[in-house]
Amino acid sequence: MSHVLASLDSRCWELQLKNDVMHGHLALLQKVQKVVNQCQIARQADEELLRRLQSLCDELRAQRVEAELQLVEIEGDNRRTTDRMREELVERVNRCLRNYTRLEVAVQDRITLRELEIRVADLISGDSRSRRRVAKRLDAFQARSRDAIANLKAEVTAVLRRLGLRSRAEDWSGRDVVRGRPSHMRHSR
Repeated sequence: MSHVLASLDSRCWELQLKNDVMHGHLALLQKVQKVVNQCQIARQADEELLRRLQSLCDELRAQRVEAELQLVEIEGDNRRTTDRMREELVERVNRCLRNYTRLEVAVQDRITLRELEIRVADLISGDSRSRRRVAKRLDAFQARSRDAIANLKAEVTAVLRRLGLRSRAEDWSGRDVVRGRPSHMRHSR
């Protein structure tokens, strides 16, 4: 009997060891299961976050496309406005140049008329002192007229440069004063 008891004790001892090992495995398995559950919860949270981020990215892409379309539209509006303003500016400059040319011709006509008046007066008066006085007046009048034309040229050139029309300003500053009467006025009666 003692042999049976020893065998049973040994068997009981083995079963106790196996039971302790099984409890250790079970505790470890429960910990692993808990970690797996936490990982699944974390994965689900990550997937939800990924879905939200994807949705946000899609929304931002749509907003970017809309912003690009608005930018294209605004750039087109700006280009049209710039073109319109440039055309208006060119028209104003051309009008200014035409008016300046008319003024230049009118001044030249007045100078020519004044010269003729002085010559007639000189021929009528006949004395040398009167002629000298007339010549001085004529010289003074011509000097004032040249100064007025030079000032007008400088003003037009400065305006053209301020408007960014540098090549026109250079062309304009190099122009000679129109001499004589314009051809369309010479032939009129």
